Amino acid sequence: MHIPATLRAYWRRTAYAVVCAGVASLAACNGDDDPSYTPIELNIAHINDHHSNLEAIPNFRLKLDGVDTQVDVGGFARQTALFKAAQSKPNLLKLHAGDAITGSLYYTFFKGEADAKMMNTICFDAMTLGNHEFDDGDAATAAFIDLLTKDGCPTPTAV
Repeated sequence: MHIPATLRAYWRRTAYAVVCAGVASLAACNGDDDPSYTPIELNIAHINDHHSNLEAIPNFRLKLDGVDTQVDVGGFARQTALFKAAQSKPNLLKLHAGDAITGSLYYTFFKGEADAKMMNTICFDAMTLGNHEFDDGDAATAAFIDLLTKDGCPTPTAV
């Protein structure tokens, strides 16, 4: 059975939100009325599945709930600007949930180097590797991870 990419992305985001809500709920279960700690505010900025789509696509047409819709999508420069704008928030955690590569000519020609350079403009605090990071084998995955640690941006990765 083929599940459209938009539906998979929706369920991935929904599952991520449920896990975050569950973790936040557990954190609130402390019964101590006199806490010996100072609570902190944590802000999370997150992206996933950009699939080497580094350029913006203006006037992209799609149907949402049967309604013809036109939007501007993609563009890593836009992502970088949004993450930079969020830098003023305290305790900002910048995450990438994987599937950064494959899917456009940028990957075909540059094998993740263009993606890593763009991702290093954000300098993620952590990234989990998606299935597409392994499309070209372990050596290509290792090379991509090495590219993510260049430019003074040591992005830790996890599977």
